[in-house]
Amino acid sequence: FKEIAEKLFATDPEMQKEKNFDLDNFRPTKQLPVAKNGYKKFLNMIFYELNILVENTDDNKSQWVKPINNTENISYSDINTAKGQVPNVYGMGARDAIFILENAGLKVKIIGKGSVTKQSIKAGTEFKNGTQLTITLTI
Repeated sequence: FKEIAEKLFATDPEMQKEKNFDLDNFRPTKQLPVAKNGYKKFLNMIFYELNILVENTDDNKSQWVKPINNTENISYSDINTAKGQVPNVYGMGARDAIFILENAGLKVKIIGKGSVTKQSIKAGTEFKNGTQLTITLTI
């Protein structure tokens, strides 16, 4: 690879021109990762390891949250899981979605892989224990 790069640099006059960079106005940007909705404790651990600031984590009452990318940091929005109502699992991975839905008393059928993009029963709808719900996941 090194030999190819050196030959390319030696034969391409465009690469040899001096580049003018405006270093005085250069601002490195920190690109924040896109995270799936999930368990707040695990998300906090991951963001901590990545040295990403999470704002106001104590403001959230729910253990299940939706990460929101701000300019320089991450904040959370609660995902409410009211008893007797279908939880909203949009944007979650299969493992978290199944955990929440089955703990709520639903039987879950999965279609696809990736993040939840569709659920057969609207979030907030009242249900009886054992009701089957289908979630569709898309990459």
